Amino acid sequence: MSAQRDEPPQSDEAANKRRTERERLRSERAATEFEIRRIALLRGVRRALVRSARKLGAIEGDAQRAEQVATLRSHASLVLSHLHELPRHCTEITLLDLSVDPPEPVALQFDPRLGPKRSADAWFIRARKFERGAAIAATRAVATRAELQTLERIAAQLEALPDQTETDALAITARELGIADGPGSSPGKKLKPTVRLPYREFSGSGNRPIWVGRGKLDNDRLTLDHAKPRDLWLHARGDAGAHVVVPLGRDEACPPDLLADAATLAAHFSKARGQSPVEVTYTARRYVRKPRGSAPGLVALIRESVFLLRLNPETLRRLLASERPAAR
Repeated sequence: MSAQRDEPPQSDEAANKRRTERERLRSERAATEFEIRRIALLRGVRRALVRSARKLGAIEGDAQRAEQVATLRSHASLVLSHLHELPRHCTEITLLDLSVDPPEPVALQFDPRLGPKRSADAWFIRARKFERGAAIAATRAVATRAELQTLERIAAQLEALPDQTETDALAITARELGIADGPGSSPGKKLKPTVRLPYREFSGSGNRPIWVGRGKLDNDRLTLDHAKPRDLWLHARGDAGAHVVVPLGRDEACPPDLLADAATLAAHFSKARGQSPVEVTYTARRYVRKPRGSAPGLVALIRESVFLLRLNPETLRRLLASERPAAR
């Protein structure tokens, strides 16, 4: 039988040193992971800032087209007032504009394929398009500027070397704006997968949710799968647009201010955007039916009421700025 040599007992000092070293390495690793995440999130925010700035530039360009509206209409009216004098295939002419004092000559050029009459009609159509686009651009510009301000705030806070808790809060705000959270929301944890909902959610009067369908197929999903029979359903009357739903409690009537907010969103997310007044249909979801074989987004109503909406720009700006992650 061979003799065994006893190992000397480990000293408490050596064990403490090893424990301290492990804690130091763990702390350094956590700090490195946190810094990687912070930098990745900051890069994502900066990219979003560039995209939003470009988007705002394009929106402001659309708004500037409104400056052409008066000129287009003036030129079209001038052509129509002299139409009997112009050859059908005329491509350019100078006419005296008597609507200004003193009268002044105006040089006009026509599309050879259209001629004077159809060119004037096209100018009227373009003027209406620019006018509607300017109204839409004004609303989009407000929302985009608010988004830019939020992104700038997040970037400044991330650059200020926040702690883990602050970064978690900033990452949540960034995700609400569609910005990826970098490699993991926190060290050692994975983000739960998100399910795309068919609607956008806004905060109406009383901080109540208002759901707005994202598209034709999503309108059907919102109305048929997510809305309950007692919920209020709205749609711009006679115009293509989003289905809008106000979740309500059992036997609850929709408050007037909340109804007005939902009608504002229904009008805005429709072909009637920018118009005033607008008729908005509303009814309980239980009175909305989907005809067999009908096109996406098309429904039939058993009964309905009509809300005559006079657009309040301040109300619309408040609602668009209140968009939040949709959840039920």
